[in-house]
Amino acid sequence: MAYAAAISLQNTLHHLLFSNRISLEDDVCSRNIILDLHSQLFSMGDVLRELDSFSFNTRCNFNRKRINLLDEQIRILLQEFEDVIESHISPQFLSQYSQQLCPLLFSLHLDDELKQDADSFIEKMVGLSDQLIEIKRLLALPYRNQITLYGMAGIGPKYRFERVLLDILKQVTHHEDFDDDDDDDKKKVLITESLDGLRRMVYQSLKGQRYFIVVDDVWDYNFLSYFKTLLTKEYTESKLVVTTRLKDMADGDFSYQISNDKCLIRFLNKKESWELLRHKVFDEMPCPNELEKAGKKIAENCEGLPLTIVKVAQILSESDKTAEYWNEVGADKRHSVYVDAYDRMYKVLYPSYDYLSQELKPIFLYMGVFPQNYEIPRSKLAKIWDVEGFCVGYQSPAKLDELDSSSLIMLHEIGFRKRIKTCSLYSPFWHLCNKEATKSKFFHALNSLADGLAEERLERHRRLCIRNNSLFAIKDVYDKMSSVSTVRSLLCTGPYHEYPVQVCFGFRLLRILDALTARFYEFPLEVVNLIQLLYLALTFEGKIPSSISRLWNLRYLIVRRHLSIVKSKGNSLYMPTEIWDMKELIHLQVTGSDLPHPRQESFLGNLYTVLDVGSQSCTRDVFERIPSLMKLGIRIEVGPADDVDEPFSCFDHISHLHNLQTLKCVIVNP
Repeated sequence: MAYAAAISLQNTLHHLLFSNRISLEDDVCSRNIILDLHSQLFSMGDVLRELDSFSFNTRCNFNRKRINLLDEQIRILLQEFEDVIESHISPQFLSQYSQQLCPLLFSLHLDDELKQDADSFIEKMVGLSDQLIEIKRLLALPYRNQITLYGMAGIGPKYRFERVLLDILKQVTHHEDFDDDDDDDKKKVLITESLDGLRRMVYQSLKGQRYFIVVDDVWDYNFLSYFKTLLTKEYTESKLVVTTRLKDMADGDFSYQISNDKCLIRFLNKKESWELLRHKVFDEMPCPNELEKAGKKIAENCEGLPLTIVKVAQILSESDKTAEYWNEVGADKRHSVYVDAYDRMYKVLYPSYDYLSQELKPIFLYMGVFPQNYEIPRSKLAKIWDVEGFCVGYQSPAKLDELDSSSLIMLHEIGFRKRIKTCSLYSPFWHLCNKEATKSKFFHALNSLADGLAEERLERHRRLCIRNNSLFAIKDVYDKMSSVSTVRSLLCTGPYHEYPVQVCFGFRLLRILDALTARFYEFPLEVVNLIQLLYLALTFEGKIPSSISRLWNLRYLIVRRHLSIVKSKGNSLYMPTEIWDMKELIHLQVTGSDLPHPRQESFLGNLYTVLDVGSQSCTRDVFERIPSLMKLGIRIEVGPADDVDEPFSCFDHISHLHNLQTLKCVIVNP
């Protein structure tokens, strides 16, 4: 995942260059080196993005493997160098914090050893970029690619339009070059005839005839455009049937040449799923009564996907047909039967991932950190993708639409303006996602004790996904996790754990800490030492300490409460005044707490979202100091002794928020 690694390093360098809180100690040489690195990364990203179009259109399997191998080499190089840089500057941040609670300016020095590492890195990266450019040049050669690709039948992720034309010619003509199956003869036709020549040959061969052409698994968006020159309106009884996984291709407009009807292939319902499973396991024989209930549950667990049902049926056919075994399979969607089925589907599903663009691959993989079948809120994905640098928040709906267009995600809730509100991954793709994430070291998921003790799997991972918070309570697992110095993201995505556990806070390079599903009695003070944090989400009771301002990079602060207690006006809970010193804040959501009265110099110009604040936060003084606010969520709590009308005075000053787009109001204990 070279693209994701390049984005991460690029963000790190951008922060060093342009943060108004960092000074590079009058070192012009250091600054020039970082600028050069920053420029090289932009060039690398451009080359990676351009390769998408070339590798996608040529479908050359050999070149695709070569690109993927080079991608892995680049990823390792980028991540290793980012580790070197951050390991060098992080102690300097901590040292200056120990001298002053919250310095206004950090003075950083890049020593000679780091400069040598940077020079070496640039040399290696330039070499790898040259290799990528050479692959791009080879992919652009017209005839060489045709010879490389020759010999593959059909149309799919590895085939070209020219080969399809040859296959049609073979079936509708008696051309002498097609008297046998000799590939050399077909190669001669492919080389001697231009694409236009092949089109004319096919057109003449089809003219005046009725034909029925079926083309399976089309990936090239230009494919149907090519066919428009072959098919004419005068022969309305002729048909072209195309199957594709890409919705955008099905939505294409070809009406000026041929009529185009589309049909979305739906999922099987429960009855159809069971009928298919029963038929595949027992053929024409009846299903034993003692297996029918469990069998219907197994079929339901296949989520209406015919390929999953067929693969599961194959495995069941090879196993003992006992009620005990079938009940076991039906009771657990994570049973090895389903995992084995997903493994058998891997080759069929992999192209759906492999041919995603460089920008979409990390976005898709990130959805795999959540549990299987978990309904993921788009708002949460948008925040994390923004922090990772994969896309800014307003782009997230479009990115999800692209994944939906590739038939990769399941939609659950559609919101305003037909935007996706919640979604999840189909189970086979969730399995593929986790497999690819592990292979490319994009993230490591800890589901069980074995996952936490496997040191070789944890090594050099940048994102740890904890799906079982109880693992923190096991000393050996805790120690193994704490030893992984490269972790940038700690994501607790498993079920909510109502009893406090000791979460690992020793990752000094941590940028994302999402521990909403792990309960704390009070704010864990170790967190304020994680000064690289950009995203912090916790569940705890009590107040936020004033030392929170040490997290000067923080963009997202989200706090939830284990208990919801309605407070009276005299018992309001306020955030610390130091919250006004956190100039990078974009999103602030602290349930049950109000913004404090601002000081004269207080100003948060980057704050776009404030949620779950009480009416005491909605004053003119507060609103005038957050002028960029676009989304406001007010939580009105009415206690038994409160004046019912007073809380609603919060609306008196809304007019001072000139950029406000969304207002949400929740009344507690009305």
